[in-house]
Formats: sequence, C-alpha cells, structure tokens
Amino acid sequence: MSQDRFCSRRWPPLAAIVLFTAAFLLSGCSLYSDLKIATRDRDFGWGSPDPDLKRKIVFAPVKNRVPAFSGGFGDVFERNLVAAVLDENPDFRPVLPPDPEFPETLRNIPEIRPGLIDNQAVADAGRRIGANAVVVPTIYDISTKQELRGILLFKAAKNFIQFTVGVSAFDMETCAKIFDRTYQNEIEIDEFELEIVRKDRRVQTPELEKALQEAAEELAEQFCKQTEKQPWKSFVLTVGDTVEIAAGSAAGLKKDDRLDVCAPGQKMEGIDGQVFFLPGKRIAKVRVISVAPETAAAEVVSQTEDIAPGYTVRAAAE
Repeated sequence: MSQDRFCSRRWPPLAAIVLFTAAFLLSGCSLYSDLKIATRDRDFGWGSPDPDLKRKIVFAPVKNRVPAFSGGFGDVFERNLVAAVLDENPDFRPVLPPDPEFPETLRNIPEIRPGLIDNQAVADAGRRIGANAVVVPTIYDISTKQELRGILLFKAAKNFIQFTVGVSAFDMETCAKIFDRTYQNEIEIDEFELEIVRKDRRVQTPELEKALQEAAEELAEQFCKQTEKQPWKSFVLTVGDTVEIAAGSAAGLKKDDRLDVCAPGQKMEGIDGQVFFLPGKRIAKVRVISVAPETAAAEVVSQTEDIAPGYTVRAAAE
C-alpha cells in the first residue's frame, strides 16, 4: 500500500494517537512527522482554511559541510532557493539573515551533536517571531572525480564536479521536520577547470551555477507543496489584560478576527535528545482588537485553561 493511499484513510482519534506513538518509536521522527502531517487535520479537525493569512518562513544561512570550498557555492544556492520558493508561493513571508527580526540563535543553527540539529532550540527561536517554519539549506558534498565514459574502445576519461545539496524545514509547533530532501548532480568540466578546483578549492563555472539553480527550483517546488498543507499558525507572546500574538496586519490579520489558542500537546522524546510535541487541544478563543504590522492584541472570548506564552494560535475552526 502506498503512503499516499495509506494517509488518505480516516482514523478515529484514539487509533490515530496509537499510530503516531508506534510509528515514532519504531521508525523514528521522520515517519512520525510524515504521518502526523498527513493525518492531522483529517483526524482531529485541527486547523481551518486560512486563504487570507500569510505564513512566515525563516531561511537560515546555508550549512556548508565542506567548508574547504569557497567561491560562493553556498551563496548561489541560498539566493536561488529563496527566489524559487517565493516564485512558487508569493504569499510566503521570508525572513532572511539581513532582516532585523532574524533570530540570532539561527545565524548558526544549534546542534545537539555534529550533524544533528537541535530541533527544539530552532522551534523556540521561530515561535518568538511567529514563524510557521524554519528552512535549513545544507551543502553536503562537493567533490571531483574522473571516470571512463563512452562505448567499448571509444571510452575516454571525463572530469566531473559532483555535489549534493539539501533542504530541511522544521515546524514551530511540534518541532518536527516537515520537509527533508536532498538533490544530487554532476557537471562535466575540462582538465583546466579540474586543476583549478583541486588547487584553489573553488568552484566558479556558469554550468555549475545553472545546476544549482535547477537544484534550488526542484527542492523549492517540493518544499512549497509540503508546506502549503500546513495550516497557518502563530504564537502567543505575552498574556496580560490582552493576549499579544506574534502576527499582525502583514500576515493578514484584521480587527475582529477570531482565533483559536492551543496548548502544547504530548511531549515525545526522540533519539539523541531530540524533543517533539503532538499538536495540542484548543483551550481558548480570542478576538483581535488591534493590529500592528507584526503583532496583534486580542481579548479572550472563552477559555477552558489559562493561556501562556508560546501557545499556538490558529485561524478559528468553524
């Protein structure tokens, strides 16, 4: 049974919770994440249509796992990725490293150990600015190789640059990875270019820039398809006479909009100290009474539990 067909089935809430837990324990956070995403709105009714609300997407600096290479490889990939994502979905609101609101924590992505991102630290930073997702582009490999290519006696030595890049994205509410893809390619180069790469450890060819653009466009298309499945969300900043929310008119919020507030769900621990949360239950309804570009103030309409900073805010379910 394919995953798409599997995920299209409707599960009663208790069965879905058991499924989530079993999947997480047996197969790790990636499968858990995919199952949660695919079944969340169907099974539990969390989230609602929000065509007028714009998601805030944070683009972290490229993580270059082959720092010996210079020549702007990471800059080219990052620039093309951001452009491709916004071309796929112009309503996404990007937050980039030069922007004043960019979280300092994310300028150097925190890791639990080398190669394993501290997903909870990433989510904590994103919640403070009302982000829906944090995107982490990564350069996994840049290398050269020589191979004999051709047919039988007509084989000849060919030179190549090969690269592997990837994009992962984290959900701020659950700390789970909502997207994780890699892209591999190789570019044929002549002997002179090969010598430059090996001697100076830099890659500067129009062919490679074009290949990086193609990689960014393909990954951006896949990322947008996945992210668009997620409901818009923001987060509570402070609670006092009113509830301050980390989203405002720039996200499409207006006075008198009704929003649901959800408490954090069940905490789950993954491998190597990673932490995840199931989406929580709705504990309050609020009404927006004033908006600024990046924040809004709301009054409580009804609640079953106290609201606290960091709680999730969603478009009100009907």
